[in-house]
Amino acid sequence: GRPRTTPYRMAFAAVGTVALAGVLLGAARAALDAYAGSPGGVSGLDVSGLTATVDTARALLLADLDVLAASSAPGGTPEERARMRRDIAYAGTRCREVVNAVYEASGSAVIYDDAPVQRIWRDANAAAQHPTFDLRRWGATPS
Repeated sequence: GRPRTTPYRMAFAAVGTVALAGVLLGAARAALDAYAGSPGGVSGLDVSGLTATVDTARALLLADLDVLAASSAPGGTPEERARMRRDIAYAGTRCREVVNAVYEASGSAVIYDDAPVQRIWRDANAAAQHPTFDLRRWGATPS
């Protein structure tokens, strides 16, 4: 087979948006960390389930990058690229949902500018508005 492709040689269109998903992965992890460290952050939220969601999203993206690196086509086949775009949208959407769950469980003080979860929530929801994270864009047709 073909030798593994190094990331800098992969087509930007195939892997560039993984960085956007990384923002949401980091935001979800930061929201969970902030919630766990807050005075009321031990009840009312399924932290282990939400942590598993973030870990699953990360694993999905890393698996896709491995497939692209080992692909027979530079930047992946059309099917591999379509799957990756779908998975990026899925992972980003799930991470935004994690951030929103933490925000909703954080109580009314979360609205203030000095509340870390408020900033994380705002940034994650702004990032999630990128068209990359719209699952409806990535239908069954590879492109």
